[in-house]
Amino acid sequence: MEQMGKYHPTVFPDECLTLSRAVENAYAPLQGCQRDSDCAWLDTTYTPVFEGEVQFVMTDSCTKLRPLVSANTSLMTESAIEGLQNARAELYDTCGASMTRVNCLGIAGFESTMAQPVCDLGRCRAPSIELNYSHALVR
Repeated sequence: MEQMGKYHPTVFPDECLTLSRAVENAYAPLQGCQRDSDCAWLDTTYTPVFEGEVQFVMTDSCTKLRPLVSANTSLMTESAIEGLQNARAELYDTCGASMTRVNCLGIAGFESTMAQPVCDLGRCRAPSIELNYSHALVR
């Protein structure tokens, strides 16, 4: 039994992964759009980054919670931002260190001025161009 824990340390199903997906389900309603100008990148606090601002847009935080990269600016109200921040904080309080993905090479993202998000099929997202992702190793 000891060896099983050594080679299979993750318990399935992974409660923290399930809870992370529940937080991510709150993203979809905030990404609805009609035109490209509805969309903005978001910083790590879920605050919109406006065109021309230089910010790091995180695409991989090395956790089980996928970052919300872009959303409809008009839907990112103070209460929506606070709701996401509280949900994320509760998730991290519940899961602690088990939120970290062990196979992650480092935090990844790009500079916000490299491109603007687009409205594609009614959803804000990154344009289909290759962005120059950078990795910063977490120590």
